[in-house]
Amino acid sequence: MYHLITTPPLFVGPSPLCRVLQQGDFFSLHMPLLPSTKNMFNDEVFAKIKKGARIINVARGGVIDEAALARALDAGQVGPRAHMHACALVHM
Repeated sequence: MYHLITTPPLFVGPSPLCRVLQQGDFFSLHMPLLPSTKNMFNDEVFAKIKKGARIINVARGGVIDEAALARALDAGQVGPRAHMHACALVHM
């Protein structure tokens, strides 16, 4: 199930993936890596995504086809590359 949340909150609820891809500015991915989610974000999805959209992947590796993501970044389909900074929070 995909949820589209608009700002201002005009619509919140289930929505077809194609509608979410065309309207979303930010995509926050929170799903397990399953056969049905492996490479879910691939060339086909990046071709449909709103130009300049940003992706926040907190899901397991493998949900995004990394080669397809690189092509989408290079083509400007997904938001511009940002400086990569890693931050690890460790509770001791």
